[in-house]
Amino acid sequence: MRRVWRRRALAFLLLLAVLLPTGCWDLREVEELGLVMAFGIRLPDRGEGYEIWVQEANPGGGAQQIGAPGKEFPAPFHNHQGLGRTVFDAVRLLSRETPHRLFFSHNQVFIIGERLARQHGVGEVLDFLERDPEFRRTVWILVLRSRLMPRLFNTVNSLNQPLGQYLAGVLLHRHLSSTYAPLRLGDFVQYMNESGIDAFTAGVELKTPAQSQQQGMAQSTPQLPVPRLNQTAVFRRDRLAGWLDAAGGRGLLYVRGEADSGIITLNYRGREVALEITNNQSSLRAELNKDRPRFIIDVQVDCNVGESMAAVNLADVRVINEIKELARQQIRRDIARAISRCQELGSDPFGFGRHLAAQHPAYWQQVENNWREGIFPAAEFIIQPQVKIRRLGLITQGFKAR
Repeated sequence: MRRVWRRRALAFLLLLAVLLPTGCWDLREVEELGLVMAFGIRLPDRGEGYEIWVQEANPGGGAQQIGAPGKEFPAPFHNHQGLGRTVFDAVRLLSRETPHRLFFSHNQVFIIGERLARQHGVGEVLDFLERDPEFRRTVWILVLRSRLMPRLFNTVNSLNQPLGQYLAGVLLHRHLSSTYAPLRLGDFVQYMNESGIDAFTAGVELKTPAQSQQQGMAQSTPQLPVPRLNQTAVFRRDRLAGWLDAAGGRGLLYVRGEADSGIITLNYRGREVALEITNNQSSLRAELNKDRPRFIIDVQVDCNVGESMAAVNLADVRVINEIKELARQQIRRDIARAISRCQELGSDPFGFGRHLAAQHPAYWQQVENNWREGIFPAAEFIIQPQVKIRRLGLITQGFKAR
């Protein structure tokens, strides 16, 4: 009897092995894929539709070989330019010029042209990105501050890296300056579709370094243009409303509690003192003053003394208190600058409307449709920054030669 059951069990397992073969139904060989590292889109110079730029990684390019001076190596990327009535159409038409199937799961950055973002909005473009499962919601979204998309994608940076890899590396250290506010695709789409807050992200531009004159050479050495992240683009619904400069971008980060690093440079007694931000926390309270919203912004910033050109004793409590007061005034000015600029643009990247809706829901229902146009530009803001200096460094006296 046991032998019969064993035979039946063995036959059943063999049947399962035949009916359920192992393997992946959607297997794609890596040799057949073109790994996209950067994806850009803008309005064409002529005609209608969308112009896209796709940068495909070239694993064999950019390799440096020892013992071959002066030899030219292939670029670490291939660029493809496409044009279509829709973004999806433009992407599929690229199959006519590349032997690889473009694979977007490794894409690092998505770059939108400024003219497209300002005139047409980004809603139609983001529909394709959100609908396609290959686009990750963690990809960085940036706005190109000029019409130089072809030049940006064709630039070979000094590190000989693909554009997407280069910009992703810069964004990894964004807190060291805290002067611009980038967003990932998922957060950008969420803010754009949420009531009481507007989307924002960092801008990218091409910076041409100054020509350097080498000793003993009559001609200057040409310098490669460098992609640089600069300023913050703020949106109104799905369209670009305007830009925040470095001070305004840091003011936005202060209110959001995201200025975790960066330098505050102060003029103390005619000399410069630099404070390094080590921590930033903030809280918002919404009040109603005669049917007019008022927001109390509490910002806490912790700093270390990073540099002092002033010949003063930092161990003196009076000196430290004066520096802290200067830092408070600077933080207040940066926040006020950012809020004033956003009020002019009718854009709320801070999320003041979101806090008003959470703390006064009945009032928000009355003003929601008129928030950007009428209520937010006339709102009152009370900015209350607090600064703590945690460390002075290894020395307390400013350096002075004797």
